[in-house]
Amino acid sequence: MQSTKPHSQDLRWRRTERHLMNALKEELDEKPLEKVKVTDLARRAEISKATFYLHYQDIYDLADAFVDARIDEILKQLGDVETALSDKEEFVHRFVEAFTSKDQYHFISIAGKNHLAPRFMDRFWRTLGAIFDEYAPMHVTPKARIALSFVVTGLIGTIQSNYNAGPNEDSFPKEELTPVLTDLFTAAMSILPPPPKASSSQ
Repeated sequence: MQSTKPHSQDLRWRRTERHLMNALKEELDEKPLEKVKVTDLARRAEISKATFYLHYQDIYDLADAFVDARIDEILKQLGDVETALSDKEEFVHRFVEAFTSKDQYHFISIAGKNHLAPRFMDRFWRTLGAIFDEYAPMHVTPKARIALSFVVTGLIGTIQSNYNAGPNEDSFPKEELTPVLTDLFTAAMSILPPPPKASSSQ
């Protein structure tokens, strides 16, 4: 998700954004979201309160951006939609890697304790769905949307339930999990119509 804030491409603005995201992450490691104060956050980010309010309306606005930033990172790891439709094993491999990374474990831990997980799931699904729409807008049917929703929530749920607190001796090995999920992913995605063919010039 690209930021729509007016100065989002300015280097100083982006550096302050990074500081704020890191500061919020550190605050949430120590206390719940409702206990986070702008004063403490600004001090940790080494900015003034006035600067904070140039970027965000309040702590909850920052928390929304924190969720969006995590989604952006995952989408970068997943790559383009064409890979999902043409090389399903590679797509599932990327999905497993993204959702079993240390950053994702940390995020899920924070999100779960602060009621951000439903927001993450909703926005992730909507964003990924919009990308599929952009890739093949004329071919995404209600049936295909159901399949995509099933695939996305199923992949995330399976991975997170298997690696809830990180890899351990009871976890299903990742190298074995990927082929299983690929088979399920392929079956669910089989109802998607083929991507549009480029029209040939006469």
